[in-house]
Amino acid sequence: MKYYLTLLLAILSIVSCKKSDHLAIPIEEVDTLETNGFKFDYLSLVIDGKTYVCKDNGGSYRWGSGPANRKVASIDAGGIHLDKGNPDSVMFFREYFISNDSTFSVDAIFCKKYAKKDMTQQFFVWHPENQLDLFRPGLQGFATDWERENSYDGVSLKVIFKEGGKYTTYSTHSQQYPNFPTGITNDSQKGSRFDIVKLAYTKRGDYIEAKFKTKIFNLKEESKVIEKGFMRLHVGYFSKQ
Repeated sequence: MKYYLTLLLAILSIVSCKKSDHLAIPIEEVDTLETNGFKFDYLSLVIDGKTYVCKDNGGSYRWGSGPANRKVASIDAGGIHLDKGNPDSVMFFREYFISNDSTFSVDAIFCKKYAKKDMTQQFFVWHPENQLDLFRPGLQGFATDWERENSYDGVSLKVIFKEGGKYTTYSTHSQQYPNFPTGITNDSQKGSRFDIVKLAYTKRGDYIEAKFKTKIFNLKEESKVIEKGFMRLHVGYFSKQ
């Protein structure tokens, strides 16, 4: 979306994040993960009784920052117009792309609001001191107004798969443009769960394991349910810096 500033992966590779003791997060060090057959990132889930599996995202990801806590400024014939958000806050995100030979893919977005005074700006993008803060073990919220008001911290998933012979996109947040109304609210995810059950370090960097069950919505805001969701995802190199 036009509200976000993102960087090419080549630039990302030269950016470092300073670790601070007061932001330290307990992390397990694992030496055997790659030798036990879990060499790649892995995701599996069930939709409408069908199991979908993805392996390895090839290191494809992006990160960036944007406005937070946007409010409705006006409504007219052109639709809903949001303001620029709280000038003292920033929504930071990391997004990971996992696919399975172009027939099924998942984008996993982890986002959180921060006070701008607690962030650092590099290459026009604001980032927190410790990006592992996005992946603290435990139950996560759902960012149901992602790329709209940006008022909720948490996780957002976008799933693309074949339905009726054509590709369809479903997501845990609204796919409507911000100037169009949506019926998807935070209450739409009542009963949903996204639980980060593990945060660990390997030679490939930090990774998480998560279990989840959630509702997803298409452009018409018709819903399906993801069941038996499991994700193993390498998220970056933070804990050893």
